[in-house]
Amino acid sequence: MPENKGTQTVSLIHYTAATSPNVNKRHQDIRELGIYQGGRLTAVVDKSVSLSSLIAEISDGTYQVKVETTTVVSLTAVEATPYFVLRWTYTGAASDYMEILAVATPLTNDLVIGKCIFTGGGDLSGFNYGDTAYPRATPRTHNLFLKVEPTEDTELTVRVRAGWVQNNAAVKAVIDQKSSVFTAPSANSKVYLVYINITSGNVTIDSSGAEAASPVAPAYAGKMVLAEVTLASTSTNITASMIKDVRGFIIPSAIPDELTLERNSSGELRIRSIENLTADPSPLVAGQIWIRTDL
Repeated sequence: MPENKGTQTVSLIHYTAATSPNVNKRHQDIRELGIYQGGRLTAVVDKSVSLSSLIAEISDGTYQVKVETTTVVSLTAVEATPYFVLRWTYTGAASDYMEILAVATPLTNDLVIGKCIFTGGGDLSGFNYGDTAYPRATPRTHNLFLKVEPTEDTELTVRVRAGWVQNNAAVKAVIDQKSSVFTAPSANSKVYLVYINITSGNVTIDSSGAEAASPVAPAYAGKMVLAEVTLASTSTNITASMIKDVRGFIIPSAIPDELTLERNSSGELRIRSIENLTADPSPLVAGQIWIRTDL
C-alpha cells in the first residue's frame, strides 16, 4: 500500500460516504469561484433593480458549492450600499441558501455582481461591472475569457466578459462591459467584427463589411477578433445564434511596436514611415531594405 506522504486528503476516497460536506470538499479550490452565467442587473423604475437568473460557484472560505437561481430577483439600489453581492455561509442546515445583498464594502468571500452608479442628485443611472476596488466576480476560466454574449435587454449590443490582453508595452485589463451599439445594415445582411484594440484594451466594432445576401466578414487585418456578429436589416436584437465565437486565446503572432514597425490597412507589417528616409517604405516588399541617410 502506498505511503501517505505529505499528509494527503483524497476527495472522495473509495467507500467514503457521499455526504454533502464531502462532495463539496471535492471541488474546493479546484473549480474557479465566480458568476458563470447570467446575474445581470437591470434598472426597472426609480431605484428598483432586477437581477437575472444566474449560476455561481461560491465559497465561505472552507466549503464551496454551486448555486443556481431560476427566477428574476427584485432588489433595491441604495446609494450608501452600492455593491450587490452574493454571500454564502455553510452551517450544515438544509436552508443554507445563498444571500443576495446590497453592501457598502464586500467581504473577502463575497461574489460581487456589480456596483450601482448614482447621479449627483442620488438617482440610479446605471451599473459598473468593472469597479477598480471590487470588480465583478468573473471566473478566470478558458471558456469564459473575453467571451462575447447577448445582453439581457433587447438591443443591438453585445456583452464582452472580462479578461486581459498583452501588447509589447503592458498587460491591458478588459473589464466586463457592453459594446457600443451596432447599426443594422440598410439591406440584406452584414458581418461585423468585435475585437480588442491591443493598444488601449478597448472593445471595438469593425463595421466595414459589405452588405450582401450572403455576407462575408471583413479582413481581420491583424486585429484580436473575439467574435463575428451577423445582422440583418430587420435586426433589433442580437441573440446567441448571431454570434460566431472566433477567439484564438493567443497573443497575436506579430505585434508591431508602432515605433519601427506598423501595419497597413490590410494588416500587413511594414516599416514605419520616418522623416529623412530616402523613400516611403510602404509596403516593404520581400528582400527590400530601407536605409536612413541622416545618421
